[in-house]
Amino acid sequence: MKAALVVLSLLGTVLGQVPTPCQSPNQWEARERVVEFGKNFEEYHKIYYDGSSGRERNIAEVEDNSSREFFDILTLYNENKRYSINMKTRQCNVSAINRPFRHRGVPPNAMFNNIFTLGATGFSGEFITVQDFVANVTFGSFHEEYFGFVTSPLCVPVTNFYYNPAENTKSAVSYYDLKVGITDPMMFVPPPECIKAERNMSH
Repeated sequence: MKAALVVLSLLGTVLGQVPTPCQSPNQWEARERVVEFGKNFEEYHKIYYDGSSGRERNIAEVEDNSSREFFDILTLYNENKRYSINMKTRQCNVSAINRPFRHRGVPPNAMFNNIFTLGATGFSGEFITVQDFVANVTFGSFHEEYFGFVTSPLCVPVTNFYYNPAENTKSAVSYYDLKVGITDPMMFVPPPECIKAERNMSH
């Protein structure tokens, strides 16, 4: 009986130590690398992220002499609007959003999976502690699976993986040079090309 109580006590202690979803910074800017698996697609962006207001802007880094199209995309989830500018033609397309706001940090319903270190643990300042979480995101008929790494204890995003079974898409987004806060709040204001396009749509 005593042994059983000890086991239950230890089990309760272990379960009590399982980390809950941490709170990532609400506003930050960074460079990101986006990889779409199976599509031979890779692109680098400058991203401005405002999780508190459901806003983000992704400005693609244009490759010299490339025949590909690159876009500057402002997404305002609270207004259900997306402004997408072709960076070569400067033509803007205004559209509604067909998916929920994507948390770049840990989704509120995520479950803790593991904790580990990256770098050389024997040298001060040469390693970071990382936690990974998993979550299912559902919004109407939209469903996406999330698997992400964040630093501990600051909960700064490192890499996110997304899988959409309905669309059979798999992607990975890695973040670099992340700075907490937004240096230019005008990044969330629609560019003149988009304001003009939106006015033309209303007439």
